[in-house]
Amino acid sequence: RECGLWVEAAWKRGARFDAWTELFNKNAWDEAAMQVGIDPIRIARATYSSDTVMPWSHISTGVSTDFLKKERERAYAEITTPDCTFDACSACGACASLRASNMLAGERNG
Repeated sequence: RECGLWVEAAWKRGARFDAWTELFNKNAWDEAAMQVGIDPIRIARATYSSDTVMPWSHISTGVSTDFLKKERERAYAEITTPDCTFDACSACGACASLRASNMLAGERNG
């Protein structure tokens, strides 16, 4: 939430599609950070506990918070989770909460 004004200020300076390297507008972000008093280095280096409420926490992706916390610990331990479209269900909660089921591309296309 702290970064909302920063994002808006960068947008007003022309920042668009900045996830694409060729369109990243560093000047817009630097100028916006100075305008709103944000230190991007501090933000990038911040650490958060698994209980921190993040700006996107209110958005439901179908994946449970408990699963994401376990995935965080697995990531720290450098343990990957197999893709459930090819392996066993990883119990993330998405299929149940979104009333979905995995279907491989080959199965959809016949």
